[in-house]
Amino acid sequence: MLCLPNSEIDAAVLAEAGPHLGPGAIVVDTTTGEPEQMEALGRGLRERGVEYLDATVGGSSQQVRASQTIVMAGGDAEAFARCRDLFACFAPQAFHLGPCGSGARMKLVVNLVLGLSRAALAAGLAFAAACGAVKGPEPQIARIHADLNRSVGANAQAGELRHAGKDSVTGEEQGIQVQRALRNMGVWDG
Repeated sequence: MLCLPNSEIDAAVLAEAGPHLGPGAIVVDTTTGEPEQMEALGRGLRERGVEYLDATVGGSSQQVRASQTIVMAGGDAEAFARCRDLFACFAPQAFHLGPCGSGARMKLVVNLVLGLSRAALAAGLAFAAACGAVKGPEPQIARIHADLNRSVGANAQAGELRHAGKDSVTGEEQGIQVQRALRNMGVWDG
């Protein structure tokens, strides 16, 4: 099991360790790395009978210690199934997403969504202060944001967001959500 700073270091470590890995071994790599490099590592190891899972982790170090993360893995499905008990030690949910590189690609998506969420929170705090919506400490908005994230997470687990990427991001639902938010803030009465 690897957890290294980047895919270049990953490649160097596996180049050294590779000759010592025999057929049937599984390398579980939780490094947040370049998807193309993860694919190449997987191909190289597979040629020698070694399975490789790019098993990126969604969550912080603190969440790993508390077993509150997810695993997003790419690689052989049977190798993934053999590692489920290992993943369960730190992640209550593990997802097999396809061939090598798929876990790394999904980690990029997750990081983008988290970054956008933080940017939206910062913009919301600035907007709330500018329009006088919040009289008092900023943590009130942060708590609202956390509650919304938990709600969205629960809806996603229940399968309610399975069409969100297709329908609401570009369609009429997005406009309705924006209108509702503006009305709730008292900025628009349309």
